[in-house]
Amino acid sequence: MIIESVPLDQLAPDPRNARLHDGFNLEAIRRSLAKFGQQKPIVADRNYVIIAGHGTYQAAQLLGWDSLAVVFSDLEAEDAIAYGIADNATGDTSDWNKDQLKELLGDLKQFEYDLTTLGFTDAEINKLTAPDWTPPEVPNVLPDEHSAKKAKAINLTPAMRETVDRAIEKIREIAADQTMTEGRCIELICADWLS
Repeated sequence: MIIESVPLDQLAPDPRNARLHDGFNLEAIRRSLAKFGQQKPIVADRNYVIIAGHGTYQAAQLLGWDSLAVVFSDLEAEDAIAYGIADNATGDTSDWNKDQLKELLGDLKQFEYDLTTLGFTDAEINKLTAPDWTPPEVPNVLPDEHSAKKAKAINLTPAMRETVDRAIEKIREIAADQTMTEGRCIELICADWLS
């Protein structure tokens, strides 16, 4: 594997790239690059079209970088497309050992390390480093005659919907991305609660 330094203006994002990078995600990548530098190359084809590493490319642009480390792949056609998908999807299928992660974050916290460079939200960091955090009690909002298995939708009262809307706006504010979809906001809220 040969790694080359390539000017950003020679690289081109794949117009068919299916991976989305919202404001929160790009900011996390930008912080990581700013703190640690580029520790792994992106992947491009021989025509300088990015196969894997679109988020790194965008974050490097935000940082005003001139170049990135690139590995050129000989994969062609459907193999290049499949690798671009697999590179993103394989990271999504992993999980954390929460006890080990909590210990590692605690170690870093003792050194007053800037935990925001790790890609977690402040709320996630607070929950992961709290001494005895337990999930809050959540009341059952489904009518008694329905089970969660049978429910196809949760009907929210106006007050409940107002709470959800406020939470969505708060997530957009924290992420500094007013274009983040409601679905992505709800996903982040649920991930935060489940952690």
